[in-house]
Amino acid sequence: MKRILRWIWGVLEVFIIIYAIFITSCILCRNKYGFTQFNKMTFVTITEENQKYLPDYQVDDLLIVREQKTNLNVGDVVYYYMTVNEEYIVRSGVISSKTEDDYNAMYVLNDTDKTTVPATRVLGKFSTSYSSVGGVLDFLESQIGFLFFVLLPIMIVFIYQVYQFVIVLRYEKVMPEDLEDGKKKEKDTDLSKEKVEDLSSNNVVSDSKEEKNVDSIPVQEPIHDSSSDSNTDTDDIELL
Repeated sequence: MKRILRWIWGVLEVFIIIYAIFITSCILCRNKYGFTQFNKMTFVTITEENQKYLPDYQVDDLLIVREQKTNLNVGDVVYYYMTVNEEYIVRSGVISSKTEDDYNAMYVLNDTDKTTVPATRVLGKFSTSYSSVGGVLDFLESQIGFLFFVLLPIMIVFIYQVYQFVIVLRYEKVMPEDLEDGKKKEKDTDLSKEKVEDLSSNNVVSDSKEEKNVDSIPVQEPIHDSSSDSNTDTDDIELL
């Protein structure tokens, strides 16, 4: 069970890191018009303010436009930047005519104002949209969304990694001490075994020496008193 939980947490950590990097990149990679742009792909979130200029999409949709400023033909639907209340927005229109040379191009749109758009203001004509993704992305890029849903998860992951690092360091410090204690214990046990063996060998040697000493002691035979024997013989003769 612990392995499964660790595996789930590892996958979650990778997801949080990738997700945080993506959201941070969306904030940092803004072009001069204030829209997120990765290489030739521009992200446009449909809001209530610009939805009337992009009637084919719903609020909170994410519109991704691929950059193409030249080689546009009459009848193509293009997306371009325009200013409204001193802010840049994205609008779509159909090209009715164009004039271009080697350096620049001008496109006239098929609207009531016959809007003229230079090529530098054109995003492109190819687009892909994702429903409701733009609203989520806008919230995550806001201050509150970035603080609680990007920075906070990253801080949790960071604190956990520091905690794991400290545990590893403590474990590495404890291990050599345990090994030294184990070695000391082994040495002590070896010394005690050697002492026991020495004592036992000394006891065996002393026992053998005692046995040898006992064997070397001569056995004394009983001494017969010849004088007493002679006296007894003389006594016997007198009696006779």
